[in-house]
Amino acid sequence: DKRGARQAYKHLLGTIQSQPHLRQHLAGEPTAEMIPIRHQSGRVVEVTITAMSSQGGSLVGNWLASLVVDEAPRVAGQADGVRNLEDQLHAIQGRMRPGAQILLVGSPNIPFGPVFDLDQKHFGKPDENVVVVHATGPLLHPQWWTPARIEWTRIHAPRTYMTDVLGKFA
Repeated sequence: DKRGARQAYKHLLGTIQSQPHLRQHLAGEPTAEMIPIRHQSGRVVEVTITAMSSQGGSLVGNWLASLVVDEAPRVAGQADGVRNLEDQLHAIQGRMRPGAQILLVGSPNIPFGPVFDLDQKHFGKPDENVVVVHATGPLLHPQWWTPARIEWTRIHAPRTYMTDVLGKFA
């Protein structure tokens, strides 16, 4: 939903604004829902957030330089929801600019669904279209995942330990 997307947006904007080498690429003042970034070609790329809609309707109004689906392992598949990952990806195929990438990011969750299927098919077996990367929580956010927090999570929240610390499907 849009509330969740705003969190990722705030992290991205904060990173851009706090790093001079990134901040220099701002092409104007960011708004609550859009960050204008000047590409090396001189063109302005708008980084925006949007909520998932039925059949990908919220994604098809623009040409896309990339698509990032946050918490993609938790997004339903076609068999499980009207708003689903496969429909979103199908909707954007004709709107991706040359060289565009699709990033399906998030903590692994339950062992089924479109991201789980991609993981099973491509982890350790990349091809020209799909690369699956596994990363642990401590690698991605070492300030949060202290040894004490890791141990507490292992003992008191084993499923969270599996997904968020080890980066494995529960």
